[in-house]
Amino acid sequence: MGITRFAKSPLTSYADITLLCGANEGPLQGGSLSAKISQLYLLDLLYTEYFKRTYKESVLNKECTANSVIEKML
Repeated sequence: MGITRFAKSPLTSYADITLLCGANEGPLQGGSLSAKISQLYLLDLLYTEYFKRTYKESVLNKECTANSVIEKML
């Protein structure tokens, strides 16, 4: 799967599925807020669906990650 703003991106030739996401912006804008929000929303949707489909494994991985970083947060 590939996520890109440009339909003719070289990435599309390697991806089975291409998700087009982004907004038109000028060369000096440096990344518009609407483009960033739409990309974050898409990633959140993909993560949520993956988590639901692999719930048991995802919960274990999340707990393992939390346990690994908890010591560094104290």
